[in-house]
Amino acid sequence: MNILEALQAEVEYKKPALLLKIITDLGLNATAEYTAADKGSLEVATAHVLRRAAMFPDFAEGSLRIKYDAATLNAEADRLFSKNGITDQYSGPTVNGSAQW
Repeated sequence: MNILEALQAEVEYKKPALLLKIITDLGLNATAEYTAADKGSLEVATAHVLRRAAMFPDFAEGSLRIKYDAATLNAEADRLFSKNGITDQYSGPTVNGSAQW
Protein backbone atom coordinates (compact mmCIF):
# COMPACT_ATOMS: atom_id res chain seq x y z
CA MET A 1 0.00 0.00 0.00
CA ASN A 2 1.31 3.48 -0.81
CA ILE A 3 0.96 6.71 1.21
CA LEU A 4 -2.13 7.88 -0.74
CA GLU A 5 -3.88 4.54 -0.23
CA ALA A 6 -3.02 4.58 3.48
CA LEU A 7 -4.52 8.05 3.88
CA GLN A 8 -7.64 7.00 1.95
CA ALA A 9 -7.99 4.02 4.30
CA GLU A 10 -7.78 6.31 7.35
CA VAL A 11 -10.39 8.82 6.24
CA GLU A 12 -12.47 6.83 3.73
CA TYR A 13 -12.39 9.88 1.46
CA LYS A 14 -11.78 8.88 -2.13
CA LYS A 15 -11.36 12.18 -4.01
CA PRO A 16 -7.61 12.23 -4.60
CA ALA A 17 -7.14 15.95 -5.37
CA LEU A 18 -7.48 17.10 -1.74
CA LEU A 19 -5.53 14.13 -0.41
CA LEU A 20 -2.70 14.62 -2.90
CA LYS A 21 -2.51 18.32 -2.03
CA ILE A 22 -2.22 17.58 1.69
CA ILE A 23 0.34 14.82 1.10
CA THR A 24 2.40 17.14 -1.12
CA ASP A 25 2.12 20.07 1.32
CA LEU A 26 3.54 17.80 4.04
CA GLY A 27 6.48 16.85 1.83
CA LEU A 28 5.40 13.23 1.42
CA ASN A 29 5.52 11.14 -1.75
CA ALA A 30 2.02 9.80 -2.48
CA THR A 31 3.35 6.80 -4.42
CA ALA A 32 5.98 5.79 -1.85
CA GLU A 33 5.38 2.56 0.01
CA TYR A 34 3.72 3.14 3.40
CA THR A 35 5.75 1.87 6.35
CA ALA A 36 5.37 2.08 10.13
CA ALA A 37 7.90 4.94 10.08
CA ASP A 38 5.30 7.02 8.19
CA LYS A 39 2.65 6.66 10.92
CA GLY A 40 3.17 10.11 12.47
CA SER A 41 3.16 11.87 9.10
CA LEU A 42 0.03 9.96 8.11
CA GLU A 43 -1.68 11.00 11.36
CA VAL A 44 -0.87 14.66 10.63
CA ALA A 45 -2.21 14.26 7.09
CA THR A 46 -5.35 12.63 8.52
CA ALA A 47 -5.79 15.57 10.92
CA HIS A 48 -5.59 17.99 8.00
CA VAL A 49 -8.26 16.03 6.09
CA LEU A 50 -10.50 15.97 9.17
CA ARG A 51 -10.08 19.72 9.58
CA ARG A 52 -11.20 20.21 5.96
CA ALA A 53 -14.08 17.74 6.35
CA ALA A 54 -15.34 19.77 9.32
CA MET A 55 -15.98 22.59 6.83
CA PHE A 56 -17.85 20.44 4.28
CA PRO A 57 -21.47 21.49 3.84
CA ASP A 58 -24.33 19.10 4.54
CA PHE A 59 -25.41 17.18 1.45
CA ALA A 60 -28.87 15.92 0.56
CA GLU A 61 -30.15 14.28 -2.59
CA GLY A 62 -33.42 12.40 -2.48
CA SER A 63 -33.34 10.20 0.61
CA LEU A 64 -29.53 10.36 0.88
CA ARG A 65 -28.29 12.75 3.57
CA ILE A 66 -24.70 13.33 4.61
CA LYS A 67 -23.90 15.54 7.57
CA TYR A 68 -20.49 16.01 9.13
CA ASP A 69 -20.17 16.60 12.87
CA ALA A 70 -17.68 19.47 12.87
CA ALA A 71 -17.07 19.36 16.63
CA THR A 72 -16.14 15.67 16.57
CA LEU A 73 -13.96 16.04 13.47
CA ASN A 74 -12.13 19.03 14.98
CA ALA A 75 -11.65 17.23 18.30
CA GLU A 76 -10.09 14.22 16.55
CA ALA A 77 -7.90 16.52 14.44
CA ASP A 78 -6.76 18.31 17.62
CA ARG A 79 -5.94 14.95 19.22
CA LEU A 80 -3.87 13.82 16.24
CA PHE A 81 -2.05 17.15 15.97
CA SER A 82 -1.31 17.16 19.71
CA LYS A 83 -0.13 13.53 19.63
CA ASN A 84 2.39 14.54 16.97
CA GLY A 85 3.61 17.67 18.76
CA ILE A 86 1.65 20.23 16.74
CA THR A 87 -0.17 22.58 19.10
CA ASP A 88 -0.90 25.67 17.02
CA GLN A 89 -3.70 24.34 14.80
CA TYR A 90 -6.89 26.38 14.75
CA SER A 91 -10.03 24.42 15.62
CA GLY A 92 -12.62 27.17 15.81
CA PRO A 93 -13.63 30.15 17.88
CA THR A 94 -12.95 30.25 21.60
CA VAL A 95 -15.63 31.71 23.82
CA ASN A 96 -14.35 33.13 27.08
CA GLY A 97 -17.53 34.79 28.36
CA SER A 98 -16.16 38.35 28.43
CA ALA A 99 -17.92 41.21 26.67
CA GLN A 100 -16.48 42.11 23.27
CA TRP A 101 -17.17 45.82 23.73
